[in-house]
Amino acid sequence: RAGGTAEIDFLVEQGEKIIPLEVKAGRHAHSRSLSSYGKMYSPDRLVRTTLLNLKADGLMHNIPLYALNLL
Repeated sequence: RAGGTAEIDFLVEQGEKIIPLEVKAGRHAHSRSLSSYGKMYSPDRLVRTTLLNLKADGLMHNIPLYALNLL
């Protein structure tokens, strides 16, 4: 993030692709760092894991913590 600090929790390698993964412990799904990463590097998808249900919204994919093996 410009002018601040931003971090991605994990970078997952799948073949030749790198998938950014942000882990959220609760139900708050705000992913500013992940969005900043997406703008800077244009990955095929952005993934976060939370307690929320499975959902895909454009490039952003939410995977529940219990289903992280689906990644």
